[in-house]
Amino acid sequence: MGITLACSSATNRNKVLQANFLHPLESQYTDKWTEKSLIKDLLRDYEKRARPVVDGMSPEITVGNTTVQQITVAFGLGLIQILQLNENEQILTVSVRSLYVSYFEVFFSSSVV
Repeated sequence: MGITLACSSATNRNKVLQANFLHPLESQYTDKWTEKSLIKDLLRDYEKRARPVVDGMSPEITVGNTTVQQITVAFGLGLIQILQLNENEQILTVSVRSLYVSYFEVFFSSSVV
Protein backbone atom coordinates (compact mmCIF):
# COMPACT_ATOMS: atom_id res chain seq x y z
CA MET A 1 0.00 0.00 0.00
CA GLY A 2 1.44 3.43 -0.84
CA ILE A 3 0.64 7.08 -1.33
CA THR A 4 2.14 9.16 -4.12
CA LEU A 5 2.26 12.92 -3.70
CA ALA A 6 3.07 15.08 -6.72
CA CYS A 7 4.31 18.53 -5.74
CA SER A 8 4.91 21.55 -7.93
CA SER A 9 7.17 24.27 -6.54
CA ALA A 10 7.36 27.95 -7.43
CA THR A 11 10.20 27.17 -9.82
CA ASN A 12 7.89 24.82 -11.77
CA ARG A 13 9.98 21.78 -10.88
CA ASN A 14 7.67 18.84 -10.36
CA LYS A 15 8.65 16.35 -7.71
CA VAL A 16 6.92 13.10 -6.89
CA LEU A 17 7.23 11.74 -3.38
CA GLN A 18 6.13 8.22 -2.59
CA ALA A 19 5.65 6.78 0.86
CA ASN A 20 4.70 3.19 1.50
CA PHE A 21 2.95 2.25 4.71
CA LEU A 22 3.58 -1.37 5.58
CA HIS A 23 2.04 -3.70 8.10
CA PRO A 24 4.65 -4.43 10.85
CA LEU A 25 4.88 -8.11 9.87
CA GLU A 26 5.07 -7.24 6.18
CA SER A 27 7.98 -4.83 6.72
CA GLN A 28 10.31 -7.60 7.86
CA TYR A 29 9.89 -9.38 4.50
CA THR A 30 10.47 -6.42 2.18
CA ASP A 31 13.15 -3.78 1.95
CA LYS A 32 11.36 -1.60 -0.63
CA TRP A 33 10.65 1.10 1.92
CA THR A 34 12.98 2.35 4.57
CA GLU A 35 13.09 5.55 6.52
CA LYS A 36 16.49 6.26 4.99
CA SER A 37 15.22 6.09 1.40
CA LEU A 38 12.23 8.31 2.23
CA ILE A 39 14.48 10.94 3.81
CA LYS A 40 16.84 10.71 0.84
CA ASP A 41 13.93 11.31 -1.59
CA LEU A 42 12.53 14.20 0.44
CA LEU A 43 15.87 15.96 0.76
CA ARG A 44 17.25 15.28 -2.75
CA ASP A 45 17.05 18.93 -3.95
CA TYR A 46 16.98 20.49 -0.49
CA GLU A 47 18.47 23.98 -0.18
CA LYS A 48 20.57 23.71 2.98
CA ARG A 49 20.75 27.47 3.54
CA ALA A 50 16.95 27.59 3.93
CA ARG A 51 16.72 25.04 6.74
CA PRO A 52 16.19 25.68 10.45
CA VAL A 53 19.40 25.49 12.44
CA VAL A 54 20.07 23.97 15.84
CA ASP A 55 20.35 26.79 18.35
CA GLY A 56 21.83 25.01 21.36
CA MET A 57 18.67 25.76 23.36
CA SER A 58 16.34 23.23 21.72
CA PRO A 59 15.33 20.19 23.77
CA GLU A 60 17.47 17.11 23.29
CA ILE A 61 15.93 13.78 22.31
CA THR A 62 17.44 10.33 21.91
CA VAL A 63 17.18 8.64 18.52
CA GLY A 64 18.63 5.15 18.72
CA ASN A 65 22.00 5.55 20.42
CA THR A 66 22.38 9.20 19.39
CA THR A 67 21.27 12.33 21.25
CA VAL A 68 20.10 15.09 18.92
CA GLN A 69 18.40 18.45 19.32
CA GLN A 70 14.73 18.58 18.43
CA ILE A 71 13.62 21.18 15.87
CA THR A 72 9.89 21.57 15.29
CA VAL A 73 8.91 22.63 11.79
CA ALA A 74 5.25 23.30 10.98
CA PHE A 75 3.99 23.36 7.41
CA GLY A 76 0.67 23.50 5.67
CA LEU A 77 -0.43 22.16 2.32
CA GLY A 78 -3.45 23.21 0.29
CA LEU A 79 -5.02 20.66 -2.02
CA ILE A 80 -5.35 22.09 -5.52
CA GLN A 81 -6.54 19.06 -7.46
CA ILE A 82 -6.80 15.29 -7.29
CA LEU A 83 -4.93 14.23 -10.41
CA GLN A 84 -5.34 10.47 -10.31
CA LEU A 85 -6.63 7.70 -8.07
CA ASN A 86 -5.48 4.13 -8.65
CA GLU A 87 -7.62 2.03 -6.33
CA ASN A 88 -5.91 -1.26 -7.20
CA GLU A 89 -2.44 0.06 -6.33
CA GLN A 90 -3.87 2.37 -3.62
CA ILE A 91 -2.04 5.39 -5.07
CA LEU A 92 -3.52 8.89 -4.87
CA THR A 93 -1.76 11.55 -6.95
CA VAL A 94 -2.59 15.14 -6.05
CA SER A 95 -1.49 18.67 -6.85
CA VAL A 96 -0.80 20.78 -3.74
CA ARG A 97 0.59 24.17 -2.83
CA SER A 98 2.54 25.19 0.21
CA LEU A 99 0.52 27.36 2.58
CA TYR A 100 3.20 28.09 5.14
CA VAL A 101 6.37 26.85 6.76
CA SER A 102 7.29 28.10 10.19
CA TYR A 103 10.01 27.35 12.68
CA PHE A 104 11.87 29.04 15.50
CA GLU A 105 15.06 30.65 14.24
CA VAL A 106 17.97 31.62 16.46
CA PHE A 107 18.29 35.25 15.39
CA PHE A 108 14.57 36.10 15.31
CA SER A 109 11.74 35.54 17.77
CA SER A 110 9.85 33.54 15.15
CA SER A 111 10.11 33.13 11.42
CA VAL A 112 7.60 32.36 8.71
CA VAL A 113 8.97 31.51 5.30
